[in-house]
Amino acid sequence: MKIRRICKPGLLMFMALLIVGCATNTAPTHPVPKRATTVAVVATQTTVPATATAIATVVPPTATQTLVPTATYTPTPAPTQSLADSLGATRGLQVGVFAMPDSIVPNLNTAAAFENILTMNRGILNDLALNADQTNLAVAAATGLWIYDYPSLTPISHQALPSAALSIAWAPDGLRLAVGGQDGRVRVYQAVTWVEEAVLHGHVAGIETLDWSADGALLATGGNDSTVLIWDIATGAIAQRLDAHTEHLLNVAWAPDSTQLLTAGADKQAILWDATTWTYTAPKWHQGQVLASAWSPNGKYFATTDYQGDIFVWDAETEDLHKKLFYQHPDRTVTVDMVWSADGAAIAVSEVYELIRIVDVATNNIVDELWSPGGYAATLVWPENSQMIVAGSFSHDLSVWNYATGQRENRLTSNIRRWSESISWTLDETQLVSTDGDSRILVYDATTGETVETWSADTRDDFLEAVVRRPHHTEFKALDIDNFVFSYVPTQGETRPVYELPDLGLSFFTWAPDGSRYAINDVIDADTYIFDADTDEVLQVLNSAGSTIYHVAWSADSRYVAAPVFDVAVNIWDTTTGELLMSLGAELKDNTAVEWIPNTTWLAVGTRAGHIYIVDVITQTIVYHLQGHTDRIYTLSASPDGRWLASSAFDYSSRIWDTQSGFATSFLLGERNGYAIDFDWTQDSTKLALGSLDGTLQVWQVLQN
Repeated sequence: MKIRRICKPGLLMFMALLIVGCATNTAPTHPVPKRATTVAVVATQTTVPATATAIATVVPPTATQTLVPTATYTPTPAPTQSLADSLGATRGLQVGVFAMPDSIVPNLNTAAAFENILTMNRGILNDLALNADQTNLAVAAATGLWIYDYPSLTPISHQALPSAALSIAWAPDGLRLAVGGQDGRVRVYQAVTWVEEAVLHGHVAGIETLDWSADGALLATGGNDSTVLIWDIATGAIAQRLDAHTEHLLNVAWAPDSTQLLTAGADKQAILWDATTWTYTAPKWHQGQVLASAWSPNGKYFATTDYQGDIFVWDAETEDLHKKLFYQHPDRTVTVDMVWSADGAAIAVSEVYELIRIVDVATNNIVDELWSPGGYAATLVWPENSQMIVAGSFSHDLSVWNYATGQRENRLTSNIRRWSESISWTLDETQLVSTDGDSRILVYDATTGETVETWSADTRDDFLEAVVRRPHHTEFKALDIDNFVFSYVPTQGETRPVYELPDLGLSFFTWAPDGSRYAINDVIDADTYIFDADTDEVLQVLNSAGSTIYHVAWSADSRYVAAPVFDVAVNIWDTTTGELLMSLGAELKDNTAVEWIPNTTWLAVGTRAGHIYIVDVITQTIVYHLQGHTDRIYTLSASPDGRWLASSAFDYSSRIWDTQSGFATSFLLGERNGYAIDFDWTQDSTKLALGSLDGTLQVWQVLQN
């Protein structure tokens, strides 16, 4: 069953941090299912039906509509009679208190049940590298390795990898290319043929940074496992292991003559190593993570920067601080990458506020500023003896800038400018519709991945939070950041405003499976509004007594909604009467997401700690306790036949679980790919589309039933 919700992930995470706080999670890193037995239910109180409270006002384009129940709803016969009959018989049930399992025995199913059959867009650009003769630009992206002609940016090659490419570096002779992966592997490719020459195993986490020695004999790699490894390329063996850092590495860089190695990490340290003895004197401590470092072309200096936005220039021989740039600059911001000019006179820095600044090292003057709208430049390359700077941006664009003129000479854009807010199959399931967190709706061919339609709200500056198809119809509804609701039909090339919800905060939008109604949540006032899909009139207002509700999940018969009430319980409402039927136990109050499992009386509940509980709401037993995620569950989505449950979490992973066994059958996304913001299943439950925080759209197909 499809749960559709609308909310900007950045704002949601901000709200979550304000309300929830940062929790320390110790969940296992592997799925650990548990088949539970019936547990005791302790009656604590009788649930009192909810009553409507003061509500907001809806302002349509031409008239004023008040958000009060204005119509009645006659439900269609429930296809799942067991759920309807059972919930009807338990009207006014006491609060259930669940006995949680004390221990769980691992029992893993390693057989992948799904395969990826389509990936759209490059995704986040993690690193750039230009070869020695400046003809090929290599890009490490969420979707693998990309090679482009420089400076035309014409695509040459794309190598799909088992995991996201996090870092990339050409060998000095340009004959090899090393790629660091999220899976902890280093893959070495032959240039031109792009044959995989070697796979280096040594890190146990993603490789954020790597660099070749001047003669190409050694390769230094820095991982999220806080280690630096020096590889002998001829043998593929580890020549040296450096363990001085205590947190993940962000930069490794050889001196131009390879006599020294600079390493910098999230532990606020920059360390200069003697490459003969592999010793160092004292680390260079910073105020925050050392986000970037770079050597001057003559090797006399190296530069570092941290979250404060200052640039520290160090003497490589004495290791003393030579000078501090940006020290008293009034509008300095966080620097995320930097690179020296070929003559060593200037440093180009990319900042989070969509600026690339060029700083004169001698005078500390900013000699040029390049504005990079749509997202900051996350990675920079400054070709030798050139007035061009190549930037890969957070909005997934590749740009070639002429800093002498301040003009962008070339640009390779991505369909998704930021992240994929939502994804929906069209009614005939031949196309996918998404929005990119900007003011655009994108329609893709679901077989080829080609973009077939782009609609842009040119007159509006507001983000379209998501676009969601009405079940059994061709119409989509969309909600923007200012809470205007739109109606959209692909191929017609336009949207029409429906109404405005001016007083709602961080609203979520969820369709009933039969398409007759939809729910919009106000997470600030904890109200859930049930609308008639044809008239857009309010049928019910469900209030959770001031507790936060992020979204609701509809039962397969479109009658009941389950709402995860933060720090309270999971409430189940009858939407035909507005009556609160039951609240599921205080032990489940740490909830963040819910989803009904079709053809059962089960409800999946995701928690802040990354656990998923499958609860039978009638017998009030925990059927499964699913473990594998290590951080807050963001969203859950069950297939229409009830066989599969897709989940995503703030640990940047997405998984598919088999509801018949409780096993995690597929691991879809991992760290640095970005967690899935939205899922959508085909009606036959054989394909799953997902839109991710990294801007990619993917289609996965079932291999086994």
